[in-house]
Amino acid sequence: MRRGRRRANKTGRNEASPYVQLPWYLLESEAFLNLSPAATKTLLYVVKRFHGANNGRIAFGARGGCYVKRHDGICELSFGLSKSRVALALKELESAGFICCTKPSSFGQKQLVKEWRLTWIPTASESATKDFFKRR
Repeated sequence: MRRGRRRANKTGRNEASPYVQLPWYLLESEAFLNLSPAATKTLLYVVKRFHGANNGRIAFGARGGCYVKRHDGICELSFGLSKSRVALALKELESAGFICCTKPSSFGQKQLVKEWRLTWIPTASESATKDFFKRR
């Protein structure tokens, strides 16, 4: 049995499976270690929606955030938290300095979801602020 080899897709390129990357300084920070389990889980799913170029425009709301699309796009699954618990976890993450709201939500004529920025990753116009180191 071969290990570590990936199959090539029809264009001849290897198919890499998507992953979430978190730096060690974030995982070892005091702010991360003090997060509730619900906030930690929510942070993982916020980071899952980051695809490399959309920091500051990561759409994640309490209603739609409690459902996760599988990477093959077949169905949506609940990740085990209610919408009210996800809303509390997002507030906890924002107050701890891991995420920052860049666009508020609107529930008027055009329903818009909140957009977030991950503070340890730079955006096109702003450098990484790493607010979770500064807050107590």
